[in-house]
Amino acid sequence: MSEILKNNIEYFMESLPELRNINKNINEYSLADIRALADIFGVPIDYCFKYNLKQEEENIKEFSKHIKILALDVDGVLTDAGLYITTSEDEIKKFNAQDGIAIQFAIKKGITVILLSSGLRDEIISYRARMLKIPLFYVGKESKWEKLKMFAEENGINPQDVAYIGDDVNDLVVLENVGLSVCPQNAVSIVKKNSKIHLYKNGGTGAVREFIERLFSDIFN
Repeated sequence: MSEILKNNIEYFMESLPELRNINKNINEYSLADIRALADIFGVPIDYCFKYNLKQEEENIKEFSKHIKILALDVDGVLTDAGLYITTSEDEIKKFNAQDGIAIQFAIKKGITVILLSSGLRDEIISYRARMLKIPLFYVGKESKWEKLKMFAEENGINPQDVAYIGDDVNDLVVLENVGLSVCPQNAVSIVKKNSKIHLYKNGGTGAVREFIERLFSDIFN
């Protein structure tokens, strides 16, 4: 059994003390046992073998002390990456309402939220931004990192105080330059390799809500 898997089993035990009553050595845990633990905590089972979940949680809590900007990719993060195109050439995207509530909470906490998209049309994204009272967003083919860096510099914000959630290759440059790189479960492999935090949910299904809840434990208080 790998050290990562052992550490994750111990982390599960720490998080739910009732599990300590199980009279079993860690090395005796079967795949079925590990799958059951993953289900209890809502963790994709492959994460148990790949990532140090306790360390990631500690990284999020530490970052919550100095985060200034939460920048978000749109397609694949705020949506499920699906795109409906009508015969009249209109685009339709589906957003997650629970993400929206969490974003509004983050804004009230004093965090600047920015939307960054490599899309061609900005009507839907600008409307969603207005709904959530997000004044800063960019839609276009220019570098997401350059746009984000420019805003941070203009406002005296260190990129190390920026968290970014992205899912695809056009997010890599941003993920490599911010303080906390985050990806949803549906991110492509190379993005997962370059992310410090691996969310349990897919984009468009509450991944942003998950991150903000893990960032701030008092979201419902």
